[in-house]
Amino acid sequence: MSRCLLTWLLLCGVQGSEFAWTDVAQTNAPTERLGAGMVITSQNRLWMWGGGSSSSLTTDLYYVDIQAASKEWQSHTPSGNAPAMRSYLHMMIASDDVMYMYGGDHDDIWSMDLQAATPTWTEISTSGTPHATKSWNTAVLTTGKVMWVFGGYYPNNNKVTYIDLTASSPQWTSVSPTGDLPENRRHHAAVITSTDVMYIFGGQDSGHKNDLWYLDTKDPTQWVEVSPSGTLPGVRRGCKAAITSADVMWIVAGEQDTGFYSDVWYIDLRAGSPQWTEAASVPAKRAHHSLAITSDDKLWVFGGYHSGYHNTLWNMDVKDLAKHIQDLQRQEEAAQAVAAVEAIEEETVQELLQAIFTDGAADPVETGGILANVTRQTENGTVKVTAVAPQAVRRDGVVEITSGETTKVRVPAAVVAQAADRRPAQAGDPPGNASRMLLICVTDLAEQKASKIVDRREEGEATSVVKTQSLSITLRNEDGKVVELGQLLRPIEFVLESEDVTNTSCAFWDEEHSSWSFRGLETLKDPAPGQLMCRTQHLSIFSGVLTDIWQSAVSVIECSSIWGLFTQEGVERLAAGRWISSLPAISTLLFVASFFVVLMRAAYVDRKTQQAVPWQMVEPVLFREKPHVSGEDSDSDAEGDDEPQLKHNCCVRQLITVKEWCFWCTGICFGVENIVQIVTELLPNAPEATVNRCIKTLHAHRSGVAKDSLAILLPAGEKFDADDTFEEEEGRQVQVARSQNRQSVFASLAGAALPSMNNFTSALRDLSARWNVHIHGAGAVKSILDRSWCGRVGLLLPAFHPWIALLRLSIVTSYKVRVSLIFLKICTSGATNALFFSSNSPLEGSDPKCWTPKDYFRRLVTNTIVGFLAAFLGDCVVFTLFLLQVRKPIEKRQWSERAISRQIATWRCKGFCFWFIWLFYSGTCVFYVMIFLANVRLVDAHDWYQSTGMSLLQDLFVLPLTTAVAMGSLATLALRSRGVRAKVESRWFEDDNVQEEPQEEPELEPGAVIVDTGAVPVSPGSPSPNSVKADGRPTKAPDFDDVLPGMPMESS
Repeated sequence: MSRCLLTWLLLCGVQGSEFAWTDVAQTNAPTERLGAGMVITSQNRLWMWGGGSSSSLTTDLYYVDIQAASKEWQSHTPSGNAPAMRSYLHMMIASDDVMYMYGGDHDDIWSMDLQAATPTWTEISTSGTPHATKSWNTAVLTTGKVMWVFGGYYPNNNKVTYIDLTASSPQWTSVSPTGDLPENRRHHAAVITSTDVMYIFGGQDSGHKNDLWYLDTKDPTQWVEVSPSGTLPGVRRGCKAAITSADVMWIVAGEQDTGFYSDVWYIDLRAGSPQWTEAASVPAKRAHHSLAITSDDKLWVFGGYHSGYHNTLWNMDVKDLAKHIQDLQRQEEAAQAVAAVEAIEEETVQELLQAIFTDGAADPVETGGILANVTRQTENGTVKVTAVAPQAVRRDGVVEITSGETTKVRVPAAVVAQAADRRPAQAGDPPGNASRMLLICVTDLAEQKASKIVDRREEGEATSVVKTQSLSITLRNEDGKVVELGQLLRPIEFVLESEDVTNTSCAFWDEEHSSWSFRGLETLKDPAPGQLMCRTQHLSIFSGVLTDIWQSAVSVIECSSIWGLFTQEGVERLAAGRWISSLPAISTLLFVASFFVVLMRAAYVDRKTQQAVPWQMVEPVLFREKPHVSGEDSDSDAEGDDEPQLKHNCCVRQLITVKEWCFWCTGICFGVENIVQIVTELLPNAPEATVNRCIKTLHAHRSGVAKDSLAILLPAGEKFDADDTFEEEEGRQVQVARSQNRQSVFASLAGAALPSMNNFTSALRDLSARWNVHIHGAGAVKSILDRSWCGRVGLLLPAFHPWIALLRLSIVTSYKVRVSLIFLKICTSGATNALFFSSNSPLEGSDPKCWTPKDYFRRLVTNTIVGFLAAFLGDCVVFTLFLLQVRKPIEKRQWSERAISRQIATWRCKGFCFWFIWLFYSGTCVFYVMIFLANVRLVDAHDWYQSTGMSLLQDLFVLPLTTAVAMGSLATLALRSRGVRAKVESRWFEDDNVQEEPQEEPELEPGAVIVDTGAVPVSPGSPSPNSVKADGRPTKAPDFDDVLPGMPMESS
């Protein structure tokens, strides 16, 4: 982008910018007035005092919270002395929210601390001669609390006076700047910048004015008139001015002899060529109003006069304008720096051509093609121009140019020939139209010019940090004109000098986007300390830019292009099969093949599990029936009679559903299932809850039963017998029966329910004994209580492992579903990594920020961030599909055959949807990974391989190890307390002193037998829960237990 275009943008780019005024609704508003003083504190509280109408003045003090939803004015009456009523006064506020009031036909100064609990007026005693005029002057306050006063009503109304309000005895002091002075004036506007420079605008004396002057209060020796370009605001008096944090001055409305204004203008006081620009007009014409601005650049206007007095309140947000102006300023300064480089290069080229014409050139055969060179040092940088004869450079040679001690540029012969062939044909040219001379310009920019080339960023954003010298490389014809090459046939190498090149990458200045870009550049290994070697595919201004690791990772995500690979060429490369020989491709294919083997094994295990745990045992658990209440009509419990109650509780059930979804989403965001349940358990009693959480997790792991199934099998508050464990007794291992106390609990529950409830109770007891739930529970409690820190961490590591958790037996989820979810998670991680890392080889026309440099540390951290993000997305997909197919127990008053059949059909439909979505999604992921590997460079494929490995590492090691160490450490600390240990034992172990009650034996089904002392009904043909092998160990399922742990035990 040319310098002229950028200048035009600066002058005209915001001309059409509109900033909307907002009419603020207010209550208890002050009366209509003009000439009131108004300030805004750092807490965004607007204070106003004084002013009035032509008939009366006031000393009312009001404030309003401008951030509140309802703008209600509050009246404040300070105690003690107060200033006399007045108008056309000046109110200023310091950074510590101390308000100062001056003027309005008086020369006294008052202050008020607006942060005080009860703000009160305090008069400041002064000495010396006050400002000559007391009315219609202006006053501003510097950052050091020095008040400067200018102008006013007769006499001598262009005088300047100041007073230091921080002095122990403030004294008025007059200054007399020399040179040209502003004309006498009153009713003008004044502001002071962040650097304590006072500006005045407009006003009235013999006529109305619209000139702009400034006086540096740190050196008040001379007034300077500003000459803005473009259209000026109309001459006026009674306007008000404010200044933003970026030193943009705003003037609002005013009047002159012919009428009033409603226009609003602004000017950037930091600009090299300031210009007045008109913005949106205030909705009503006015003059002598009150104007203030907040710290975040929002203008507030109150009151004023025009055909009557006003008490309306308006505001306008102008902070975006400051960002836009600064953005244009950066563009202009960068363009000026680039233009300066072009100018010194052109001058140096002409100097070289003149030297060759006068003194002649060297023999190119002896010098390797170099005819002559000249070096020129200027305030903008050091330029070295080298003349080269293209025909004399060897075809495989390199032209090496050295500038200074370390700057080196190596131009391949292919690039020299490419540039020579671009010269337009002229009469007398040699055959082939090759240029007889090529000029290579290398410019080392001076620091003051290089500092102007900064990123085009918004205010508050960090710009790129340049860590090396800035180097310009251009090629010119023998007439001095730049050769536009675009993509180079061979890359040019160059070396940049810097004291520290850590995390620094080679970049070029993209004039079109006004930013540093990495497109077409490669950062090579540092040749020596303090040097950065770069390789470029195009010509520009180059530098070493500090790379922000997180910003680079975000850029990788933003630059991802999913459809870039789905082209005809991409599919053809996939079909060609040349990509299969790479390590990432081989690993991917082996993984897919291994999955199908494991999936078939999981299907086999599911079939064996169904034989060991038949549907007759699971059905009562899934279809629960509520116990009948005595006196209820049995007919009312029919299936259709629940509908009125369901409708009555519809809103409650919907709220519960929304709550559960919110909790589930929260757990997904943190990568922990049931995170809200964990937090709610930890809040009441964190030490004890932490130990209990460890016990529950270890219990699920040892029993091989998922937590959801344990929650079904074990009633709330269930306790274990301390003797329930596999122990050595007389040389053999036995399973100790469940305690009589617990049997009585089951018996009492069963006796209180209807016979239909016995199915559910019996099923729970049958499954509980079959999986040794209580025995493993007692063992888990003892292990957590008795082990050391290392032992606890070692036990909890596999227990908290997410993959092992997926493989535990569940009443509601099959093994093949869990294995397929593991496969889907890995596929999602691989596909999302491929999606993100497709930006490492962007297509032509991609955003320049999407071209990423290559250095190992930056690549490693970026791969790690993207890998963890891919793992998070994989968790989302896995949990979503898991929620789709899960079968949760449902409780009703009575289950009919029709209702059961309908619910089973619903589960089957969900299962079909699960497998359809799983097949489509996993197939898409695998296909995208394959087409990615077939189309990218090998280095990008290895980047993907590394990032996918990071995703697997998170699930396989980082997450379970971190969780195990954290929970094991917390549990160890908690168990050091005897009180916590006693509470845990009381929670999980039964009291031996509790008197045992005789057990009421439940009614058994025909053919059921009693096995062991646990009184557990077992169906004929089902294995005994206490069967043992010959060596005394309990029997297990030998066919699949070693592959997928946690299986139910079978008799041999």
